[in-house]
Amino acid sequence: MLSCDLVRQIEAFLSNELKEEISRSSDRRRIQAQIISCQKKDDVYCAFITADPRLSLFEEVTWVEVKRGDLSQYGSLWITDEKKPYLLLNQPISPGSVDFFEADGIQLIEMQKQAVAALKEKRTPISQVLAELLCGTGDPKSCSATRAEEDLCFLDERVGKVESQGQAVKKALQACCNQNFFLIHGPPGTGKTTVITEIVRHLASRGEKVLITSHTNVAVDNVLENLFPFFGHNITRLGLKIKVSNLLKDLVPKSEDESVKLSVSQIVGATLSKLSILVLNKKLSFEAPYFDVVIVDESSMATIPLTLSGVLLGKKFILVGDHKQLPPITKSRMPPSCYGVNCNEKCESLFRLLIELYPENSSMLETQFRSHPLIVGFSSQTFYGNRIKSAESCSEKKISLPRILDNEQIKGIVNQNPLCYVNMHYDDMPYDDVVEWFPPRNELLQKKTQSSCLNRYEATVALKIRHDLIRSGVPAEKIWIITPYRLQREIIKRVVRKLSGSLPKNDGDQQDEDIIASTVDSIQGKENDIVIYDLTWVHSGGSGKIAYALADFRRLNVALTRAKKKLIVIGDLYKLSGQYPYGALADYLKNNCNVVLAPLIPDTDDFLTFVEGCFSEKKKAVDHCLAQKMQEAKERLRRELIPASGPSATSQKCPICGTTLRAVYRNLRVHKKPNMCSKFWPLDDPNENCVCSKRDFETVEETVLECPRSGHHTYLESPFRGRIYRR
Repeated sequence: MLSCDLVRQIEAFLSNELKEEISRSSDRRRIQAQIISCQKKDDVYCAFITADPRLSLFEEVTWVEVKRGDLSQYGSLWITDEKKPYLLLNQPISPGSVDFFEADGIQLIEMQKQAVAALKEKRTPISQVLAELLCGTGDPKSCSATRAEEDLCFLDERVGKVESQGQAVKKALQACCNQNFFLIHGPPGTGKTTVITEIVRHLASRGEKVLITSHTNVAVDNVLENLFPFFGHNITRLGLKIKVSNLLKDLVPKSEDESVKLSVSQIVGATLSKLSILVLNKKLSFEAPYFDVVIVDESSMATIPLTLSGVLLGKKFILVGDHKQLPPITKSRMPPSCYGVNCNEKCESLFRLLIELYPENSSMLETQFRSHPLIVGFSSQTFYGNRIKSAESCSEKKISLPRILDNEQIKGIVNQNPLCYVNMHYDDMPYDDVVEWFPPRNELLQKKTQSSCLNRYEATVALKIRHDLIRSGVPAEKIWIITPYRLQREIIKRVVRKLSGSLPKNDGDQQDEDIIASTVDSIQGKENDIVIYDLTWVHSGGSGKIAYALADFRRLNVALTRAKKKLIVIGDLYKLSGQYPYGALADYLKNNCNVVLAPLIPDTDDFLTFVEGCFSEKKKAVDHCLAQKMQEAKERLRRELIPASGPSATSQKCPICGTTLRAVYRNLRVHKKPNMCSKFWPLDDPNENCVCSKRDFETVEETVLECPRSGHHTYLESPFRGRIYRR
């Protein structure tokens, strides 16, 4: 039982969140900018704006109010690439000057307050049950499967072959018959989307109306894409088409048709914030639950009031999540003033609260299919009580290396070993100022921004490893560099862009940006073949207190469980070994992989030159000598990606004739920035027209994969632009 009045704590939390938003709205970030052009994309308008250093005041994706005279509209500002910022708007806007204001989140908070008010009023059976559950006084029956559920015939035979998945499905369906809620604990890679899909198919076969929701569009789309082959256009996806996956765009109705689609669709998908808007527009109501079952995916990353805005729309609910991964992101503490010994912040999310209060109404998925067993072994032992086992096929997960390197930038990394630790051993190195904070912490009082840190040496090592893996034939998109710090991520991205050209955008989606580097917080729920985890921060003397970004074990758990075939950890765990769980991680890596000692990085190193140059640009410090060194380093590094002789750096074949493609350095004609079209042409192509109708071309020099049989046809494939050219 809880030692506090949780509903009062939630109300206090929302009041604090509202105060933060009101404070921000009274002193909102404001800049004047120039609209260059505006193009319609699906049901929204993409307005390109002039790059401006002042845009760094905003986050990578920020809701803004756009004003011109007495007219204003709301939209989202995207600055994932500082040189190509743009707006997503509901209405077209002509070129010219506009004012941007950071839009406040007051409206969304007010909707969450309405959900809490509906909970307190207890006008529906589900609100009565939830009110009791949140007080810890509920008495739900345990959800053991009945005889009927034990004899369940699985629609996806794979589910029946995995005991923990099959049990989770049976118990969840039983809970939907005679209980009010059920919890599915899904650790990384354990197939929670497969389980949700199976549950929804059975519920639909019973004629029940199901809502799939989450705090992110990606989570909603993942489930609906699995359901699409079985239900097709009987699914309704609510939201903006621009934020929905390509497969589901046709399932998104226009705003005026949403009520009709809600009434005829058996399966509906929408984010929790979209549901709040539907309640605001009277299309749904907390007082009249519309769905038979509400399923909230990634619910451990949503606050209680935000989750309530989904579950109060149904008669029963299933929460899917993992409280051993990252918690919700909030502006204020939740709970705001409860420090009872029985609390321990369990009410940070509804999923964590209920699974700790009512574990008998939960089921844990215990077989993972994502990673090599050595990669997931540490998390299983340390965070999940050694309950996570690997499917037999996971032992075969190894990277393919088409090309053998004569020399490596960091020796001992480019191999098929699934686990590697690069020990930076700073005590043996002559480095000064390993970690640098920007903006400097003594300037934060004058600047309305947060400080982040850069470790130039670990960034250099991460980039070297990435470079070697690409040289060995690993596709660049199969490699991620992740770090706890935004500044480290930003500098790494800048270096890669300068070396290889900017990656193409996909309809304003941020997914392609994550191909280069990401923070741990933005990568949860995603996976890739190779992950390089750069710890970044180290003790620099004085206080032995660990940095906040590394202190939460859940962030480490997320970082270590993204890789499928190879995980590379970079850092100095000796300096962190006194803090949980880094001592255990150091022991695990020592016993399960070869430890590689990082070499000394000299000041003349090409990658370090790029890191220093990009950081200087970030600080707006002009250094012409450094810029010249960067250009020379760029020429050397890019030529390393082109094999001078021997086998090709790729095993890819020309789709026209089957000949092995070769990597060559060629001049290409491409669109000038900020045009988002990523098509390209060789200079000998006389065609000056593009399907996008723009003629804003420039010449660049890039590595491409070319068919050597140029006398018969021309085939070029760009690994950097994700495009092909054939003639």
